[in-house]
Amino acid sequence: MFTLRFLLIFAVVSLSGALQAQTERGHWLVGGVAGFNNTNLDDFNAAQLELSPNGGYFIRDNLALGLQLEIVSVSGDAEGFRFAFQPFARYYFANAGNTAFFGQGRIGLGSADIDEFFGFFDNSDSFVTWGLGLGADIFFNEHVALEGLLGYDSRKYSDVDNAINNFGLNFGIQVFLGGGK
Repeated sequence: MFTLRFLLIFAVVSLSGALQAQTERGHWLVGGVAGFNNTNLDDFNAAQLELSPNGGYFIRDNLALGLQLEIVSVSGDAEGFRFAFQPFARYYFANAGNTAFFGQGRIGLGSADIDEFFGFFDNSDSFVTWGLGLGADIFFNEHVALEGLLGYDSRKYSDVDNAINNFGLNFGIQVFLGGGK
């Protein structure tokens, strides 16, 4: 029984060290999320397919700066696309077993070319977007993790009086690549 406990404690401590090493200065993270969203409001129906790749560099231990792209295709009663560049900052604040927890903030600019989007606008419009979230990376191995992010997101179009606000849970994959100091 003592040997089993010792091996379990050794495995947890070893894995925690490996996770900590992935968020050290000089390392990279590359990944993203993909999602599908269907919106129904009265007689309005629109489907959105989203792809959001990201990449970042750890400028210091546990702190990565990077860029996220948001690419969205809209079909149904509204047709078109949305695209945004969103620089982000991500800070890893805790590790537990094979899981690393983080907070993330982003702000960016984008453009949309969507016809009849909820009656807000027709044709193209630019927007400012920002978001905040808390997330976790659950590592499959030393370099690859399933990521979950619970976040708030706001988009303010130039031709619309009010911002469009979203609260949601996203999942994706992150790959952590070695670096060196």
